[in-house]
Amino acid sequence: MINSVNAETEKLDVIGRLVSGRQVRIVALAMGAEGIPRSVEERLTACESIVNHLTRFNIREEQIYFDPLVLPVSVDSGQVLITLKTIEQIKTRYPQSKTVIGLSNISYGLPCRKLINQAFLVMAIHAELHAAILDPLDVRTMSLIKAADVLTEKDAQCRWYTRAYRKGALVA
Repeated sequence: MINSVNAETEKLDVIGRLVSGRQVRIVALAMGAEGIPRSVEERLTACESIVNHLTRFNIREEQIYFDPLVLPVSVDSGQVLITLKTIEQIKTRYPQSKTVIGLSNISYGLPCRKLINQAFLVMAIHAELHAAILDPLDVRTMSLIKAADVLTEKDAQCRWYTRAYRKGALVA
């Protein structure tokens, strides 16, 4: 997995040549050279540029993990919904692509960060988040992921959930 590229043409050319013909995944930031876009539409414009550019190198949509960019809620609370709507729109426009976030960015500067992280993670899973950079040793967070997967039909038969329960890996 290559982390990360944005919508800058020069960088896309370099990464495109490097990845072309390989089974490599790319983390693509929903931004260009101007910095983090403030709106969903601006982020999606960056995603469109990335997809259009990388597909010219025969890189498939399913190789791309879009990072919709998570900003601290303490800095701008409106950005939470922009990030969630961006995830939803990425999945609508590029159904074969994946989404990924850096979870702890959301709670930067706040007390009781895990609570904010966990609440946001469940919301993002509902919006069709695929992956997150998080603490895999946090049993409560991992339990919430298992429960959210059941509720969003990612674990439609509840097999992963019941397996985790039998192993004692779930906490309420």
